Amino acid sequence: MITQILDKLDKVKSNGKNQWMACCPAHADRSPSLAISEPEPDYILMHCFAGCEVSEILNSLQMSLEDLYPDTDQHSFIKSEPHHERYKARQVERSYAENRTKYTTVLFYEQALKSGQKFSQEENEKYLNLYNEVQESGFKL
Repeated sequence: MITQILDKLDKVKSNGKNQWMACCPAHADRSPSLAISEPEPDYILMHCFAGCEVSEILNSLQMSLEDLYPDTDQHSFIKSEPHHERYKARQVERSYAENRTKYTTVLFYEQALKSGQKFSQEENEKYLNLYNEVQESGFKL
């Protein structure tokens, strides 16, 4: 499965054992921002450092989430408690990082507004959406 994914990507480079970097197909990427790893056979992880969601990446590749995690009965490590705890910890860490990025973006935007910078209606709507997401998450640095 990993070979099929890597074959669909541009500028693929090995980044260690079972780890690669490539251009993200979900946005106009000129230099690799997509990290791909295969910690166990047929168990694939992806992360776009530009912020694309995994669903966007998979849609661009004409794939689904099930393609990354086929029949989990054969992967005993997925069901093991230590792996599950590491997965939950990574999810919390990722959520914190996403919220921190949104919070920082909101702060920069607010400072730019205070300094008199003008933004398009689309940019203002994006800011308001981010602002609301940060408020709803209760994120605090």
